[in-house]
Amino acid sequence: MNEITHIPGPTRAANEQAPRTLPIHLLDYAEAVRRLYLTARHTTSGGRAAAQVLLSAYNGYEFHLDVVDLCLMDEQNLADALTVMQGRAMLGREPHNLLKNGGKLFEALAEQWSGLHVSQRYKEAQA
Repeated sequence: MNEITHIPGPTRAANEQAPRTLPIHLLDYAEAVRRLYLTARHTTSGGRAAAQVLLSAYNGYEFHLDVVDLCLMDEQNLADALTVMQGRAMLGREPHNLLKNGGKLFEALAEQWSGLHVSQRYKEAQA
């Protein structure tokens, strides 16, 4: 037998159903983007993680999020990161469109964190 089928999971009452939606408000998403952007401007481990979240939500082809780096965030930044991911997925709005001059701000963020670009990040793996 497959071992994974024997791992006990959470149980629900017979009449209890899991939530079917992940509600998010646009204002909460926008505020999380704003706070994470301010964090991402700092060259710290938390700033790096915040930049990954924002840049991957902005352009997932060119920037990838290393989920393990979320462990470097404090509780508020982690909550904001999860809100950004939820907002991007559920509302379909790109994060740069939620900030005034967001296109320029995100271009500057991508330049600041150019080492996170896939062409740089996976350079050693390609060699």
